[in-house]
Amino acid sequence: MILMKIDFILPKTGDELGLFKIPMFRIPPHGLAVLAGATPDSEHDIRIIDENFEEINFDSDANIIAISIMTPSAVRGYTIADIFKEKGKKVLIGGVHATVLPEEAKPHAHSVVVGEADHIWPKILDDIKNGKLKEYYYPERISDLDTVPKPRLDLFNKNYAKGDLVQVGRGCPFNCDFCSVSKIFGQTYRHKSIARIVEEVKDLETKHFWFVDDNIGIDTKFTKELFRKLVSLNVRWSSQASVAIAHDDELLKLAAESGCTALFIGFESPNQQSLKSVHKPHVAQTYKEVVKKLHDYGIFVLGAFIFGFDNEDRNCFQKTIDFIQYSEIDLIQMSVLTPYPGTRLFEEMVQQKRMLHYDWSKYTCLNVVFKPKKMSVEELQNGLWYSLYEVYRPTNLVRRWSKIFLDKRTWTILNIVSSSSFSPPSRKTLRFPIRKIVKPGYSKFKETYLNP
Repeated sequence: MILMKIDFILPKTGDELGLFKIPMFRIPPHGLAVLAGATPDSEHDIRIIDENFEEINFDSDANIIAISIMTPSAVRGYTIADIFKEKGKKVLIGGVHATVLPEEAKPHAHSVVVGEADHIWPKILDDIKNGKLKEYYYPERISDLDTVPKPRLDLFNKNYAKGDLVQVGRGCPFNCDFCSVSKIFGQTYRHKSIARIVEEVKDLETKHFWFVDDNIGIDTKFTKELFRKLVSLNVRWSSQASVAIAHDDELLKLAAESGCTALFIGFESPNQQSLKSVHKPHVAQTYKEVVKKLHDYGIFVLGAFIFGFDNEDRNCFQKTIDFIQYSEIDLIQMSVLTPYPGTRLFEEMVQQKRMLHYDWSKYTCLNVVFKPKKMSVEELQNGLWYSLYEVYRPTNLVRRWSKIFLDKRTWTILNIVSSSSFSPPSRKTLRFPIRKIVKPGYSKFKETYLNP
């Protein structure tokens, strides 16, 4: 007997480039799928709605609206919550932003869940049913991740390029100034058992999946054993990792043998002083060799870079572009330094009175929201557009990709190009912001600082 209907909602973000509308750049909301897995099927009708892909039905017959917000989606999430509250729905808000700023979220919801809700979710549903819903829930971090329910991946929209997800562990020991992972999940790394992970992999509908971990190789001894177990399953997987994975030859070899096809790596900057300023434990001088080793094992490299560190002036843009071309990184993510609530960087910027505003919808990593030290706001903003335009200029892209078809990375690039990410609607989605935002910023930066 169905007692309640639940809509789990992930609000859209204020994404200037429209990247989240393109399947390749969207990963389904794994956390909401886990909560759906923790919900008794016999008593509830469940939907997962990602507003980046589908419209929200504000006339929904759901009794409960559970909204997960990140900082750039918080404003939209509050709007959604307010609408449903006015319609008499029971509204709950959780997620990263609500965890670091629960008092801000509370006026928009009947209840705010702070932290990991996996275990406490059934209790929250019982409290709703019995009229005892609390204003705040503060669950303890889960020590045994094998007790976390399996995610309901079957509820995801079918338009995702990466629909099959597996989580190995939570937590990060590094605690970089600009990152909130250690604040949300702690600095102690916790992981599922290898038996549980293998079981989830075998349950997937496809042989190609994404490990949703922030760093797949934190516990090297455990990760090596996991990779050994994956070898016989004949799968292909992608994930995020630190450059440290390339410093352990055995770990990297096992990753490739177990089916690793691509890794997203936060290089952040080729400038050692920039890395040191935010307590990033990397050695920039090793980056070229890191990329080469990953390529030698047939692993496609998606590299992330950040502009706006306090030691940087406008020369950082061309230096980073030159490094990317020199190191032959395959795909690039570029952003401006963004002080997110819950990070040391945010606390420092607030203390120094360098924040420009607190309009969370602009905290997309593509807008400058603080006062840089050695650049103007306009320099940093247009420098980002200049850099994006340069690294994805066809001649530069071809130069980096020219060797891909000579080694084992061919499968990855063909999979990307043939996916719905490069469909006419996706290309149309990108075309507008490139013409209206990126190219004008590129031209202005070039005319003002390179060809004055």
